[in-house]
Amino acid sequence: MTESIKAPRPVQAVNLLRTGHRQEAIDLLRAEMAEGPAAGERYRSIAMLAGRIGEVDMMLEASRRFARTQPEDLGRLLQYWGDLAANGQSAAARAAAEQWEAHNRPNPWVDHALGTMASAEGDFDKARERYRSALATGGDAAQNWFALAMITTFRDGADIDAMRAAQQRISQSDTQARARLHYAVAKGLHDLSDFDGAWAAYRAGAKLRSGSEPYSGQQLENLVASLIADFDAAQMGDLRAPAFQDVDVVMVNGLPRSGSTLIEQILTRHSQVPDGGESNLFRAASLPTVNFSLKGARAYQERHGEEADPWGLVAQTYARIMRERFPQTGTLVDKTLLQSHLMGLILHALPQVPIVWMRRDPLGNAVSCFRTYFTTRMAWSWSPEDIAHFFRQEDALFAHWTDLAGDRILVVPYEGVVDQPRLWIEKIAAHCNLPFEPAMLESHLGERSISTASVSQVRQPINRAGIGVHRHYPQFVDRFESSYRR
Repeated sequence: MTESIKAPRPVQAVNLLRTGHRQEAIDLLRAEMAEGPAAGERYRSIAMLAGRIGEVDMMLEASRRFARTQPEDLGRLLQYWGDLAANGQSAAARAAAEQWEAHNRPNPWVDHALGTMASAEGDFDKARERYRSALATGGDAAQNWFALAMITTFRDGADIDAMRAAQQRISQSDTQARARLHYAVAKGLHDLSDFDGAWAAYRAGAKLRSGSEPYSGQQLENLVASLIADFDAAQMGDLRAPAFQDVDVVMVNGLPRSGSTLIEQILTRHSQVPDGGESNLFRAASLPTVNFSLKGARAYQERHGEEADPWGLVAQTYARIMRERFPQTGTLVDKTLLQSHLMGLILHALPQVPIVWMRRDPLGNAVSCFRTYFTTRMAWSWSPEDIAHFFRQEDALFAHWTDLAGDRILVVPYEGVVDQPRLWIEKIAAHCNLPFEPAMLESHLGERSISTASVSQVRQPINRAGIGVHRHYPQFVDRFESSYRR
């Protein structure tokens, strides 16, 4: 009789994750890492899978082994440097890239990588120098012009003309590159107060993106309705309380462009708060529920005996992988956007974790979302009507969770922080069990790496520059309001 052939361990791990067996999947991947060679193509898939489930140390080691695969390949190295920088090791990433650069010819892709690291660290002059160097030596026009636009206030039309010329050279089939250049041109026109031209360019870019990734509004409505119906006080009472509660984290939630990065930056200026960012690690920790629903939560709980601590295990996993991502001692900030879909599980598994929920004037928030080229999938952000629909769903979840959680959630208006920073920063500090420190008022002086779309705004003192921008886009306002107020 022939012995049955087992699937490769990464494939087995994927199958285990589909049924909620996160720890068993991790054990398989660890065995593969322990027994595997020092380098090889196989580590690419392991790095991707480890990153998806929040195992940062494993992901970085797998990424390192993939980068060491012979023959040396710059693409693999760039991927590794990017993984390092995205996971709190930007100094190591920069040193590795600069070492490669010292022994090789100048390369536009390395220029772009070092520019991105400099931008995240707030050194915009160096970042602009790198991006322009990449453009001069044949680098990706869409990638570098877009990166430049995000950290530059354009003063004349020369750069816009160059971006438009680059658009003409890009293949019609490369819709993402063309879309990215539309957003970059729009940003430049906005800087020059050509708001009609900017509106047209934003619309053109959004239309290209929406053609490849349509928004499924009905699917979202169904999800929101089920979350509200299932996660009420009575039904959540069926879930066992977690025994493990030693999670030293503050959560900041809110819509994209609602001011959540500003609050993250304010909190990390506190002497007891060393770091934070968009981790998305609670989702990784709660993978044993499979689909993050109440039904999935009950099934996960039932797989454990009566004496077990299933939700304490989720909390313990979350605390561990947060410390892998942010190893410093102190309170960490988890500013992961749109945690509203996981809020029921968060409230149950992390009962001691304070939550700050950012709210912003819908019009200002909506226009800012429309003007942003999100690198992650946010198909709702490409038309005023879809943004309005998405905001209505988020409003419903906000009302539900704040009613259910009471004072566990501190609701913070973005405009309030801008107009009365000390008042609101003191409230935020108190809610997070932190004594107020004057350094929190100078959030722009923080030197930590920031990789979100707000990278240039949060490097400036708190100001009103983002308030009232919607008045420049009456076409957007009319379409958004007629749908949002429906």
